[in-house]
Amino acid sequence: MKKIFLLLHIILLLSSCEKKDANWNLQRSNPADNQGSSNGSAKTPSIKFSKYEVSADNNNDQQINKGESIKLKIYLKNNGGIKANKVRGTVSCSNSNISALSPSTAVSYYTYCSSGYDYIDAGQEGCPGSSGSYLSFNVSNATPNGTIITFNVSITDEANNTWSDSFTITVVGTGASIEFSKYDVSTDNNNDQQINKGESIKLKVYLKNNGSSKANKVRGTISCSNSYISALSPSTAVSYYTYCSSGYDYIDAGQEGCPGSSGSYLSFNVSNTTPNGTIITFNVSITDEANNTWSDSFTITVVGTGASIGFSKYDVSADNNNDQQINKGESIKLKVYLKNNGSSKANKVRGTISCSSSYISALSPTSAVSYYTYCSSGYDYIDSGQEGCPGSSGSYLSFNVSSTTPTNTVITFNVAITDESNNTWSDSFTITVIP
Repeated sequence: MKKIFLLLHIILLLSSCEKKDANWNLQRSNPADNQGSSNGSAKTPSIKFSKYEVSADNNNDQQINKGESIKLKIYLKNNGGIKANKVRGTVSCSNSNISALSPSTAVSYYTYCSSGYDYIDAGQEGCPGSSGSYLSFNVSNATPNGTIITFNVSITDEANNTWSDSFTITVVGTGASIEFSKYDVSTDNNNDQQINKGESIKLKVYLKNNGSSKANKVRGTISCSNSYISALSPSTAVSYYTYCSSGYDYIDAGQEGCPGSSGSYLSFNVSNTTPNGTIITFNVSITDEANNTWSDSFTITVVGTGASIGFSKYDVSADNNNDQQINKGESIKLKVYLKNNGSSKANKVRGTISCSSSYISALSPTSAVSYYTYCSSGYDYIDSGQEGCPGSSGSYLSFNVSSTTPTNTVITFNVAITDESNNTWSDSFTITVIP
């Protein structure tokens, strides 16, 4: 009996072991193991999107802004337990803010991003082997900042395994910030680099990028509604270039830009009725190629001219007895000089001389006379520190002295002076009638 009982016990033990072996074999061959998982199966690959890098963008800030042409270096990762050979990925996007997506066909993804490694090892990342296979697309310049855009990724390998994943990008606002910086007076009527009433002005206007990103194709439009300003030009957008050169059609972060030629400088006329000290505002509307917009303003101050014109001297050009003296009863012609004692040139200086003495008659001319540097009509201005006089004897001051004029009578002549900008001065001089 003991032998029979022992034999039955051995048979039961062997039967139990066979069942365990059968269950173990069934677990290893579970078909679900071939599907992989996000945590990675020990025996299958599992390819998913990993990350992207901004390889190229318009302003080189590695951000995705509206209006830019973007190139992304896409990485896929093998989260599975074995190598995946000849991994190919196709990226697509249906968002209306994205256009010109390329490539639209499958791209090879390589370990070490090198075509010599046409697989992705378990736990490794892969990416295209050259920038020509990176994902490129355009972002609409109407895309609101903060827009999140989804891209879908379809993935296969040589064993005809397939995976799908997606990733998103966020369109962020540009880091550029374009503002008015300064201006230089390029030309003005009297060459003193000041803005005076009555002048035609040309300003070299600078804009500055006070932001963190480059701005491409910056365009500025300047306007002014002040009634003292006329003939403002150009009234349309002007290109602003780093280094003020058309070869650099952008403004880098921290840099200034200005028009590339004087033909695009801001020109305008200042009314000759503008009070000195008047502050005039100009508005600046700014855009770039991505349809980013900024606005700013600047002011100019109309200052008084530095010119100061007064009587200087006279020469007796003609008298009856040719002694260059003024005697009673004579017909006199004086060459009258005016001098600019100020710091700025005065253009188109005109002087009108009058006399109220009863001893003087036939005064001529009674209207304004032009006063020229070098007494030549080719120089219709009086430079700072220079004298001017009429260009011909026909414009000299002529008059008759009464024969009843007492000896040593002092007679006063008044001089009213203007220039092209409606600046005015007044002065006087005297003559003495001698025997």
